[in-house]
Amino acid sequence: MGRLLASHPNYDLQKWVDFARKWGDTQEEKDYYESNAKRLITTWGGDPVNDYSDRVWNGLIRDYYVPRWINYHNDTTNTKKQNMRKFEESWILTPGVSKIKPYDDPFSVAKEIYDTFDKENSETPIITIEE
Repeated sequence: MGRLLASHPNYDLQKWVDFARKWGDTQEEKDYYESNAKRLITTWGGDPVNDYSDRVWNGLIRDYYVPRWINYHNDTTNTKKQNMRKFEESWILTPGVSKIKPYDDPFSVAKEIYDTFDKENSETPIITIEE
């Protein structure tokens, strides 16, 4: 999913982060603006509106959502929610976005993915209409 999203210029966390960092003059200011930009699209608003402004962006799914939910579902402690909040805050305060190579031909890849799932579901309609 990340590589497919990386293939489109509008679905990239790195652009959001780069734009925010441009406002800072020092490394400290750049990190501050990056953390605020990350907070806006993740935890801004707190409970119960956490993820209020979420995005389906390259980098955000791979670096934030997937690890967050893996940690949450693997956590067997009584402090699951607090541990998830610690992960979120740590991610927000850690500068940078992981890199991934976009597809050269994202349309072919998207079609291949669609065709794969279309074949799997061709025998079973998604919606049935009862008469």
